[in-house]
Amino acid sequence: MFTDFKIAAAMTNHFHQPIVDSIHADEFLNIIRQKIDTSNLLHMYVERHRLNHRRVDFQRIEASQIENFPSMTEEDIILLVLGTYQLKLARSYCAEHLSNGLYIIETYREGALEDLPDYGIHEDAWLLRGRIQSRHVRVKTYFCYILINNANTIFQQYCTCLTGRRTMGTCAHIVSIVWYLGYARHTGIFP
Repeated sequence: MFTDFKIAAAMTNHFHQPIVDSIHADEFLNIIRQKIDTSNLLHMYVERHRLNHRRVDFQRIEASQIENFPSMTEEDIILLVLGTYQLKLARSYCAEHLSNGLYIIETYREGALEDLPDYGIHEDAWLLRGRIQSRHVRVKTYFCYILINNANTIFQQYCTCLTGRRTMGTCAHIVSIVWYLGYARHTGIFP
């Protein structure tokens, strides 16, 4: 049996392409070092204000009306999510929601974010909320929140999915909104 493993290892070593680090590996490590001890302040804000249960505080808008969302390259998005896996999933989420016409994007009413400094967020910012349908459970909709500062950079993000609270990288639901608003609509690339 051990001989079979030796043969398989020899074949792998001979025919397989060498495995190399991502070209972004050093940048990923720097981002991780910066954010390793960061808590998701936006999550605390959303939960405290029960924004998942509020409709009146949000105004539904079309993507074309969002002029101050940061324009991004795919490289920027890869660095935001710390890889390409979520980006690949995001394209399929985007395609599904655009084909069904169910891409719901809302902005938080102006002046409602006045208590952000109480949560340690000292940026002058605006809040965007998207609703993304789960690809596993048809009746489940995730709320995605993206806090954008007035320097047009994504400050924090939070999604109600299982992995949406993380501060290093982000889930595919958030990335689908970021990819669509920050990249696809500017380049004309649609899935």
